[in-house]
Amino acid sequence: MSVADPAPTAYADGTTIVVSVTDFVSCTYKGCGTLRPLAEVSENRQCPGCGRV
Repeated sequence: MSVADPAPTAYADGTTIVVSVTDFVSCTYKGCGTLRPLAEVSENRQCPGCGRV
């Protein structure tokens, strides 16, 4: 029996957050790093962390 790879893990303020790779992306503007739902990104909404689209 094979074991599936674990979901990617992001560390923020000592808290571990596990998210599916297909549900979220990380904002890359100047190291913002805010996790954003793909639906928001595809709708060109502003990032809640840095305000960029």
